[in-house]
Amino acid sequence: MADFEKAVSLSLRETVSQVEKAMESGSAPARLIDQNEFSVKGIRVAVRVYEEAASAGLRRTQMTVTMASDGKGTQVSARTASSSRPFFFKKRQTAGEESLIDALQKAFP
Repeated sequence: MADFEKAVSLSLRETVSQVEKAMESGSAPARLIDQNEFSVKGIRVAVRVYEEAASAGLRRTQMTVTMASDGKGTQVSARTASSSRPFFFKKRQTAGEESLIDALQKAFP
């Protein structure tokens, strides 16, 4: 599992657009498999779930990106999960997880 957290001074729409571009143009493009948007007490939230499949189709990596905006800025929070095998009782971060998080980090330097 890998994660990414960042506060950005962009609108929710601009942030969603940056995330979508990053996932489409990453080293191994990820496809959007689910999405949702809603508001809670003036906070707008967008959730995107991406999937990157290994070339042999044996392993899949998913990343959920949650973006919450109060109209002044947006908080981005991303978590990955994959079918990697445990290593000494801890799950190792896979190359797929690293590539998804790297794409987000490049989108929000």
